[in-house]
Amino acid sequence: MKSKQISFGGVFLIAFCRLAVKAEPCTSPWQYNSLTDTCYFVSNDTVMNFNEAKFKCSEAGAQLFVKPPGYGYTVFSDMNGIIYCDHGCRYHVGLKKNNSLWYWLDGAYSFGNSAGSCGYLYFKSSGIFHGSDSCKTSRFICQKSSNVFDVLRNIS
Repeated sequence: MKSKQISFGGVFLIAFCRLAVKAEPCTSPWQYNSLTDTCYFVSNDTVMNFNEAKFKCSEAGAQLFVKPPGYGYTVFSDMNGIIYCDHGCRYHVGLKKNNSLWYWLDGAYSFGNSAGSCGYLYFKSSGIFHGSDSCKTSRFICQKSSNVFDVLRNIS
């Protein structure tokens, strides 16, 4: 809340005002998820190998999807229509094998003993599954922080 001192013929008033800001948390084509306060981009039309997808996300100030602690893959249930495919689709995410152990790109350990070296999510009408492969071309999911706190920081 901002305040301003105003003088009327020797009488001082202090005026308080509130600034209402309506800002979109994510710019198109990014989709906002209110559970995690995160913006997601899903490449439904573009396919790349793991390293290309990782680079493409970083160009946008983002990273490949990392499963948020406590939410798992349920974050996608809050984003109707963001992922569309008829018979199941595979998406690169930020999960990679290093010395036989699986890690998310944020450094968090993940369980697994799959043969491939890159993790993916597979979306079907029956649910979301995960697996691994040789990092071949696939669709991908990027994530980045929302704009909400940037807007608030700029007006204070």
